[in-house]
This record gives sequence, structure tokens and C-alpha cells, in this order.
Amino acid sequence: MAPDTPSLMAATSVKRGREAEFEDFVLSVIVPASQRVKPDLDGSWRLLRPNEDDVEGLTRAYMFLFYGDAPWEEWDLEPLFREAYGPEEGARHLDHFVDLVEGEQTLYAFSGHVAGS
Repeated sequence: MAPDTPSLMAATSVKRGREAEFEDFVLSVIVPASQRVKPDLDGSWRLLRPNEDDVEGLTRAYMFLFYGDAPWEEWDLEPLFREAYGPEEGARHLDHFVDLVEGEQTLYAFSGHVAGS
């Protein structure tokens, strides 16, 4: 798979009005935890911000893009937070993440490009 092709994607809808808080949470909680616990995965994911305009027919969501061949379980926040922050603080961070998100994340897995595309 080409390095510019994500292998996994998580569509994450954030509650209205909490986008800045979500972005701060990603930068101040998820990034440091990932760098501390899974340094081998550092730099192998991106977060795309949704368009600020409401466009009829389009779903507004942040997109976590994951590159490489790490299985989805490697990106699970619950064990990541527990290992990085300990059981109590890790649970608080997970609860905060869940509180920021609207509904469930939608997960997608990819195996590469369709030939000729």
C-alpha cells in the first residue's frame, strides 16, 4: 500500500459548539499519550477537520486517518489512556472523549487503490 493511502479511517462527529475543545483534547491528551505509549506509531495518523459550512446532504465529521499496517486495536483509546495516564485519569479522559463525540465513530478499513484509479 502506498504511504499516502490510509489503511483505516474513523469518522468522528463532534457535538456542535465543542469543536475547539475536541481539537484541544486531541492535541493535549491523545497526541502525548500516543507519543509516550506508542512512539512507533507517531506520525502515522492525521486528523482532518470538517468544513465549517453546513452543506445539505453532507455529514459533518472529523476524520482520523491511520497509515501503515497496525491493526485497529492499536488505536483503541481506552488501553492507550490507561497505560499513559493510569486507570483513574485514563477513565476520565475516555469519558471526556465520549462526551465530546456525537454518537458512535464509524470505522472503515482499506486495502489499497482500485487498479486504474
